[in-house]
Amino acid sequence: MLPLKGIKVLDFSRFAPGRYCSMILADFGADVITMEPTRTEQLKVPPIEDTDPSYYCFTRNKRSIALNLRIPEAREVVYKLVKNTDVVIEGFRPGVAARLGIDYLKLSQVNPKLIYCSLSGFGQDGPYAQTPGHDLNYLAIAGILDLTRCSQGHPAIIGTQIADLAAAWNATIGILIALIHRERTGQGQYIDISYLDCAIGLHWILVAELLNHNKISRRLLGDQASYNIYQTKDGNYISLGIVMPFEPWFWENLCKAIGHPELIQEFHKPETIQILNKIFQSKSKSEWESILKQVDVPWAPINTLEEALKHSQVIHRKLILTCQHSKLGSIKLLRNPIRFHNLEFQIRSPPHMYGEHTVQILKELGYTDSEIQRLKDAGAIE
Repeated sequence: MLPLKGIKVLDFSRFAPGRYCSMILADFGADVITMEPTRTEQLKVPPIEDTDPSYYCFTRNKRSIALNLRIPEAREVVYKLVKNTDVVIEGFRPGVAARLGIDYLKLSQVNPKLIYCSLSGFGQDGPYAQTPGHDLNYLAIAGILDLTRCSQGHPAIIGTQIADLAAAWNATIGILIALIHRERTGQGQYIDISYLDCAIGLHWILVAELLNHNKISRRLLGDQASYNIYQTKDGNYISLGIVMPFEPWFWENLCKAIGHPELIQEFHKPETIQILNKIFQSKSKSEWESILKQVDVPWAPINTLEEALKHSQVIHRKLILTCQHSKLGSIKLLRNPIRFHNLEFQIRSPPHMYGEHTVQILKELGYTDSEIQRLKDAGAIE
């Protein structure tokens, strides 16, 4: 049996972090209901289409209900759902949930054992609590972009979300901790997840070094020959990840494999980087792959995303799944990366359509056909 079977989750979040968090819970058995705004609700931008990958990539194993929370009848639907809900997830700017009548204070009065998780850019309090932001901004404030620079020395935009995904994982961990705590004590819980907090939290080692020794590991900044990126003859790139002076055997293996044993004692010299630049530019990426894959050295080619998905290890681990979409037919999604020895997540239902389960969920709550029609007439549901 899936470990979270019987756990009921309402997800009000409209962005990736909250929806990724609830997808992890859904993959392992939770009954997740995505709380969508109705299309007629006044929004500054139109809602994402349910055939867009940024929508359906997080909607498997979930159900969807479309409510206009500005209408009292829609909020009454939420209150009925919350009576038998274990977890609520929301990603509004601080204060918005309270204005909509779905904040923790209100919902915990309906269900005192409720676990309520808020995800926001800067947390629920502090001078930046109401400041808008996105992943790039959190990484900028957290110092991550300063540590990630292009060859011209300018901070570089990272090619994927970092703070957002770290927030999703921390929210998931927090919810699971709160569920264990409630099982032992009977107490509900409020969880405050900040994207900035999570971005700062990615600096565990560097923060410890900086605060206690007033320095940071230069190897992470491309200042060491053994821990760096090198261009190959055909314009591709190779990465080396040898942590010196702690892994001299790897460095020795590399120097011998590239035909330059004289560099074994030169790992600490800045000019060694320039020497390796010339060496790696003498052969193509595929030629270096043929040489280095025979050697016990932490190295890797820098792949495109397309190449990454075709990598032999990715294929072996079966990270790509196929499922059916009611409009698009067969689609491919990433599998859940959490693996157990004798437990496997399941795709119990394919990605849902926008508001697909509204009537079904209302009938589960006891609404009659005539009551559902009145909700539609009032604009409370779609």
